[in-house]
Amino acid sequence: MPLLTSLPFIVDAPRSVFTALFFAVTRSSQADLGAPAFGRILHLQGLAGIGMMLLLMGLIYLMAWRKQLTMSTGGLAIYAVFIAFNPTIFNQYFLWFIVFIPFALSDLLPPQAAAKASSPN
Repeated sequence: MPLLTSLPFIVDAPRSVFTALFFAVTRSSQADLGAPAFGRILHLQGLAGIGMMLLLMGLIYLMAWRKQLTMSTGGLAIYAVFIAFNPTIFNQYFLWFIVFIPFALSDLLPPQAAAKASSPN
């Protein structure tokens, strides 16, 4: 969520905003797909899992800020971390993840090849 659009709500009710933001990672798992979350496999549950998720997301944002990652690759990485450490997994999370893949793959092409691939001729 962009900070600028959130600012009026943060000023008005900061606790409510942060509670809403962290709801997805602090709620208990009620939807089980038959496989444990990656964080659970690493025995990182509760605050340890949330801490690891925030640390990894922070590193991804730092790498993107330093131009070591493109925006689309960073988006794919952020969403992968979210899926890996989120205690509640829904089927649509994987579908949403797939949307980022073509964008991240396009970053692997040299600029000339990307321009040729996107041209209609």
